[in-house]
Amino acid sequence: MEVCTLTLNPCLDRTLWVEDFGLPPKREAWQTGGKGVNVSRVLAALGVQSLAVCPLGGETGARFRELAKAEGIDVLPVDVPAPTRVIDTWAREGDFAQQVDYRAGEPLRESDLDRLEEALFKALPGARVLAVCGSAPGAAAKRVAGILRRAKQMGVATVLDSNGAALLQGVAGCPDLLKPNERELEALTGSADPSSAWTLIERGVGRTLVSLGARGCCLVGADAGGPAELLPLTLGARAEKYAPAPKVKTVNPVGSGDSFLAGFLYASLRGWPEEEALTLANAAGAANAAMFPAARVGWKEIEPLLRR
Repeated sequence: MEVCTLTLNPCLDRTLWVEDFGLPPKREAWQTGGKGVNVSRVLAALGVQSLAVCPLGGETGARFRELAKAEGIDVLPVDVPAPTRVIDTWAREGDFAQQVDYRAGEPLRESDLDRLEEALFKALPGARVLAVCGSAPGAAAKRVAGILRRAKQMGVATVLDSNGAALLQGVAGCPDLLKPNERELEALTGSADPSSAWTLIERGVGRTLVSLGARGCCLVGADAGGPAELLPLTLGARAEKYAPAPKVKTVNPVGSGDSFLAGFLYASLRGWPEEEALTLANAAGAANAAMFPAARVGWKEIEPLLRR
């Protein structure tokens, strides 16, 4: 295992395809969901060994496990009483417009979180990266910073790609790589400008990879002076590196940030130069935006965009 992802609020994604909104669905498709799970799925498609740790419960949790196996995701499930949530998306066939019935998920009990942490840290030795991704209902958000600190003490590079309370509280764990979008960066710093990430870095956060949607991304932090790095150990001068994204016709932006992160992690683990790592990340995110379903991209979809 090279990468371990932690998804504190996983889900089953059900897409209901309709001719128009308000009409009965013509067909439906299911897949596993949650940001860390999405990252693990794309990493697996790129050839990286990844383990997705997540709490699962009820009949929907059992179905999640079956689907994950079919999707090629290695999952470490932690049994919890709360059933795994289901998110329904109505998608219109003609133009891919969507209406989403979002469910927040039930909070985990402290005892559930204790068992989840125990399973995570039992599996973590030998991993190179821990990525904590997605939302965290209730008390789970308070655990994120401590999980990041403990992983860093074990010598594992840490990544935070969360939102809401998990992001606002988790950043105190000083991840080696923080990956916010513009809206999330503004929630943290009061500004969507990537340069505002320096205030986080001055408080102990490592490099900050800001996704800018169709405009690409910006890597803020000390210059590694060569291959992309996750751990800011031997870094040089301050740097802000922008990279444009390839132009695609957007079909479904959901999962693009997760695909983007998976691309950057792949390149970092393989020692690609920084500029190439950012290019791969942008290509993976753009490839996802150009297709259904979410976070199912691999080299077949990404390589044509790299050649551009």
